[in-house]
Amino acid sequence: MDDSVAVKVAGALKGVVRIRSFESTVAELRTEIARLIGMNDPSLIKMIAAGRNLQDDSKRLCDYNISTNSRVLITKGAAAQAALSEQEARMGAEEARSAHLDRLKAALDKMASRDGRGLTDKWEFSLENQAGARLSLSDSDRRALVIGLALHEKGKQSMEAGDSQVPISLRIYEVVTDRDPD
Repeated sequence: MDDSVAVKVAGALKGVVRIRSFESTVAELRTEIARLIGMNDPSLIKMIAAGRNLQDDSKRLCDYNISTNSRVLITKGAAAQAALSEQEARMGAEEARSAHLDRLKAALDKMASRDGRGLTDKWEFSLENQAGARLSLSDSDRRALVIGLALHEKGKQSMEAGDSQVPISLRIYEVVTDRDPD
């Protein structure tokens, strides 16, 4: 590598690693580091530069702003595998959260589409202005107010029971279905 550049490394490999240029990909650097360490599987190498994980093997080093003044931290083996497992767990949690939000959206859509039967017929109320004249509400405004009051009541009951950590989605489920989720 006559026209190569040096990338400073620390951690599992200390010193410099010579690569073709800063236009080289993360995969090229990972492969060269694995070769120097004597590892057969470059995917077990984790690299961090300036607080950023170099995960996308298709990106160029310059895309991560790696230059002659940069230092890349290298981890290998079980530590890298544990980091990958942690990342996979976060991705799984994100997928679960996304599915949960989809169910919540469906419940909210169901609440919004009610036609006045069921939940909103349980409680009758009227609103008056400061002069005592009754206010006229559209059906959609009435439904929205009743649903808001029902959610408020569920939240108040949770707080009184010392159960303030119950997710709002369970309270919405209770209001929509008019029963406890258990």
